Amino acid sequence: MGELALDQLIQHARMIMIDDLPYYSIVDLISAARKVSRRSARNYYNVFKHRLRQEQHPVLDQLKQHKAPAADGKTYRTDFVSTQTFQAIYPLLHHLLKQQRTRITVRSADEISNLHSAVMKHYEAQGFSVAQHVRLPSKRVLDLVATRGDEIHLIECKVKLASAHFFQAVGQILCYAMEYDADCQRVIATFDQEIMPYIRQRCADLQIDLLCV
Repeated sequence: MGELALDQLIQHARMIMIDDLPYYSIVDLISAARKVSRRSARNYYNVFKHRLRQEQHPVLDQLKQHKAPAADGKTYRTDFVSTQTFQAIYPLLHHLLKQQRTRITVRSADEISNLHSAVMKHYEAQGFSVAQHVRLPSKRVLDLVATRGDEIHLIECKVKLASAHFFQAVGQILCYAMEYDADCQRVIATFDQEIMPYIRQRCADLQIDLLCV
């Protein structure tokens, strides 16, 4: 991290003076550096600090904990660091976040691949032919298309079906159906076994099948 970048970061951080030296909230510095909310930065930092404790890293001795005002007007104990300490800490934090993103990406890809495989087996057991990643004229890509005679099922796969994933899946499958074949059967497939009644009702209203595998 360059000196100029650090000068910009400290403008967004709470500061206290200790022994006539400025110390800055490490959560605020992470928030500014990562361009995330203070809450997200605190989550990053908690994981990072736990890792430092496991490794008994000497940089822990350079953290100074003091009460500082938060956005809700209350004061909470917060870790503060000097600019020199933060410059030493940040590469370690950046490395940890990169590792986490890699693990999340791999796990997500594995889950999606497993879901596609399970849905394909479900349909093939019923005599359907299944095509994966079917590209539409709009260049959008359908997860799966299952056909059996005149039957056509367009299938959008979501590992989890919380509200945000559900609304996304509905928008996708309805648009894909209009582009592919308006008379096809629209399906949302998921591993999620605990689907809210609201989601089930909306699918029934929109004539979208829910497939839990």
